Amino acid sequence: MIAIAHPTAIELLAELDRLGVSVAVKGDRIGLRPATRVPPELLEIIRSCRSQMMDLLSGPRQTPTPRMLPADLPADWHFLWDERAAITAYDGGLTREHAEAAALADILARMQELEKT
Repeated sequence: MIAIAHPTAIELLAELDRLGVSVAVKGDRIGLRPATRVPPELLEIIRSCRSQMMDLLSGPRQTPTPRMLPADLPADWHFLWDERAAITAYDGGLTREHAEAAALADILARMQELEKT
């Protein structure tokens, strides 16, 4: 079970994968199979992160976003990206390439959130 107070959508997907649960977008809902493997407390966390998970699972958005590579990140954000990629690869069992891509998406989303405030 996830021991993080506020896991990201990527961390939730990694945990579901670890539990052997497949995840798919079905219209405006998230489908979990088999749902019986998902503990009730994890379901609550999933519900609270539903929109982030939907964005991640739905693929690219219709509106274009600026392309940014990890090398383009400011030093402090690059450090966070590298750490997030390592954790995602190790804990989530993803390949380094997939972990880096997921970590970059997470870091860019966090940067965008901070710009709004």
